[in-house]
Amino acid sequence: MKVNLLKCFILLTLAFTSTLSCSDRDDALNTVCGVDDPAEELEWLKSEIAIRRRDVSEDAKYQYISQAELNGKTVFLYRNCDPKANFFIPVYDCEGQNLGEIGKEFTLEDFVNIRLLFKPLDFACE
Repeated sequence: MKVNLLKCFILLTLAFTSTLSCSDRDDALNTVCGVDDPAEELEWLKSEIAIRRRDVSEDAKYQYISQAELNGKTVFLYRNCDPKANFFIPVYDCEGQNLGEIGKEFTLEDFVNIRLLFKPLDFACE
């Protein structure tokens, strides 16, 4: 009887700990657009960030890129916080395709989990 109880305890312990261990599915939940670091691994986004880093214009300090979710999909927002500017915010998908603009096709309320992805060194909108 004690042996059977011990075997059951061991089997239950193994079953429980295996459900808590890491798996390929856990890694997939941490990726964005199928990559770990979209700013470095999505070539179109990496290129856009490089262009913004080289920009020495007065307006560059107001331009930044956010990552968000729209209907369960990751998107990127090219934003500008210049208080004197009046503009629409372009929205791009993981492939770099323009989906439309906030202020035209979308409202800011359509997006969730918005987080800063890139800002210039002299960012003026903190």
